[in-house]
Amino acid sequence: MQKRILTFYSIILSALLISSCHPYIDEILETIDRERKSMPEEVVITKPTLFPEGVEYDTHGRRFLVSSLTRGTIGAIDDQGNYEPFIEDSDLGATIGIEVDEARQRLLVCVSDPSTAGVAALGSYDLRTGERQFFTDLIAVANDQAPHFANDVAVDSQGNAYVTDSFSPIIYKVDPQGNGSIFLQDSTFQPSPGAFGLNGIVFNPNEFLLVAFSETATLYKVPMDNPAAFSAVSTEAGTITSPDGLYLAR
Repeated sequence: MQKRILTFYSIILSALLISSCHPYIDEILETIDRERKSMPEEVVITKPTLFPEGVEYDTHGRRFLVSSLTRGTIGAIDDQGNYEPFIEDSDLGATIGIEVDEARQRLLVCVSDPSTAGVAALGSYDLRTGERQFFTDLIAVANDQAPHFANDVAVDSQGNAYVTDSFSPIIYKVDPQGNGSIFLQDSTFQPSPGAFGLNGIVFNPNEFLLVAFSETATLYKVPMDNPAAFSAVSTEAGTITSPDGLYLAR
């Protein structure tokens, strides 16, 4: 039986991320503090065979959203830890990284097939109703015979989504209408057979992406206007081990 413990700090960080550019930051921070005091210190979820790989907080809906490697279904979890299905789509074989796009009231979902590496896609769903907006086949975008695994997704200020491929050296770009393209492809990001390469990804408003490469425990900075000019981020030796999901606190 799976037990997932999610602290209220995830809620606070998510809210701060959304409000960082708001003109009334002090007022919003006071609201967040009131919300924090009304929430439990931890939310305990008990759901057999759920295996959630991604978790996001929907501030408007006041709920956690979680993916599932085994079910594919996107679930919603309230403050008391009650789980209920939110998005059930026959194309969701296994859901990996997810991203709440508050500005556009949608949830972006990475879809993969861990057993065959024969499915890699990005789905977009209405954050309020769960209705599917688009489903982009990233293997068709790559247009090759290599294995693919859509792992994590970030969204920029224009609504473009960026998806990492853990089995191929590709970062995809998917526009708000669901049109996919290759944003960056470089042999630097080719993992060894059986290893995970590109993984977590976040967008920095200073117009670059931060991307984790798990196999070498390296973070990369990728400029939005010139992705080929990517560079490794200097970190203290041993401080990062097998980086996975990333969260940008600002």
